[in-house]
Amino acid sequence: MANNRMAGRGIINLGAGTMQGFEATDRTQERRSFVVSNLAAVADGYEIYVVDTAKLEVMAVFPKDRQAFDTAGMFYVKNPNAVAVNIIVGEVFLTGGAQSAGQGPGGGGGGGGGGDTSSSYQGGTRRSQLP
Repeated sequence: MANNRMAGRGIINLGAGTMQGFEATDRTQERRSFVVSNLAAVADGYEIYVVDTAKLEVMAVFPKDRQAFDTAGMFYVKNPNAVAVNIIVGEVFLTGGAQSAGQGPGGGGGGGGGGDTSSSYQGGTRRSQLP
């Protein structure tokens, strides 16, 4: 079983109509996943989006919700709203005992194309596997 270490970015004020990119804070360790939390009030209805490197929306993060994604790559968070939204971005890094790519549950294969994004709900956080 892998050991993990968390690293937070604190509360980030994402300006109206802006997008901010995120790379691993520690390049000496493989990033396992990240979590994006939208701190906007539900009544305000301000959605934000996780965006890929092609600047295309991948997933919505609704107010007072969070999304967790397994990826080691760069990603962006987009605020399409006319007002700033506070968000939190956290990372989980592997610290040892990790499985190599292609081994273990869901690993292996080449395939390609379709970009399956399977999803599950764990402890109040939606988890998705990004291709």
